Amino acid sequence: MLAFNTMLTSSRAGRLLRVLKALADPTRLRLLQHLAAADLCVGELARRLSITSSAASQHLRILRDAGLVTPDKRGFWVHYQVNRTGIDAARKELSHWLEGLATARRSRCPRAARPARSPSRPAISATGGSTNGRIPKEV
Repeated sequence: MLAFNTMLTSSRAGRLLRVLKALADPTRLRLLQHLAAADLCVGELARRLSITSSAASQHLRILRDAGLVTPDKRGFWVHYQVNRTGIDAARKELSHWLEGLATARRSRCPRAARPARSPSRPAISATGGSTNGRIPKEV
């Protein structure tokens, strides 16, 4: 058991999980890299990554749900940009949680302090058969 005072609530765990899932895909990581350099529309992102527009849209939806990108409607087009506030919040949350894990003190289980008893097994004779608890004769 960990003596860990930074336990995740279910809502914090859900937010962290959404971010980690969003970052767990190489295509989404590449999308974020392109968006860190410039605001881009779905079509341009798809072209740069050699994926379909629908695939780019699906990846952007996951990144948007994780709070890592934001859409910006510009006339007919929707441009996406990195949500620096969301990324900073995710970075702080993950860093705080990982720091807690790294510095957590392990508490001992009460049962671990007692020596374990080994179950009694019947002795095996030199011929390979069980002695049913009797001490075998020297051969």
